[in-house]
Amino acid sequence: SMCGGPRTTGQTQKTTLNDLSSLYFESKNLSNKCKSTDERQSKYNKYYRDTLGLHPINTITKSDVLQFRKAIQTQNLSNATVNNIMQLGSTIIGHAIHEEIFSGTNPFSNVGGLKVSNDRIRYLSHDEIKTLIDHVGDDNVLHLFTLLSVTTGGRLDTILNIKRKDINIGMATALPSG
Repeated sequence: SMCGGPRTTGQTQKTTLNDLSSLYFESKNLSNKCKSTDERQSKYNKYYRDTLGLHPINTITKSDVLQFRKAIQTQNLSNATVNNIMQLGSTIIGHAIHEEIFSGTNPFSNVGGLKVSNDRIRYLSHDEIKTLIDHVGDDNVLHLFTLLSVTTGGRLDTILNIKRKDINIGMATALPSG
C-alpha cells in the first residue's frame, strides 16, 4: 500500500511508475470519484502494472516507452486506444512532476502519437436495421442486444455493462450509471 507514499524528489531512486500511479489515482479519487477514474485505473492495471509500472521512474527512457508501445500494439488495439493508453502513462508522470514528487523529465513527452483515422462509419438505414433484427432469429439475448444497440447507438462496452438498476421500465429508458 502506498498510502504514505513517496513525497519527496529525494526518494525517486526507488519510486516506480506503480508508486506514482497510486498517488495519481488516490488524488483523483479524493477530488472526484467517477467512472472514468475507475476505467483509467483499470486500464493502468491491465497495461502498465506488471510491465513498465515495475520500473523505477528515473530509469524509464524514451526507448522503454517506445518498446512498451510496440508491445501493446501487438494486442490488436486501434491506434486511438494505443494513444489513449500512452497518454495515461504521460499524465501520471506529468502529475508527479506537477506535484513535485518527481523532478525528472517525462519520458512519454517526446513520443508522438500513432496516426488515427477520423473516418466515420456510416449509419444503418431503417431497412438495414429491420433486416438485421429479422436475422437475429429466436435468440432472445441476441435480439435484446441488437435492439439496445441500434436504438441507443451505445458502444459495445456500454451495452454489455447495462445493469438492471440502469433500466427504468416506466420511462422506457436504459441509462448506464457512471
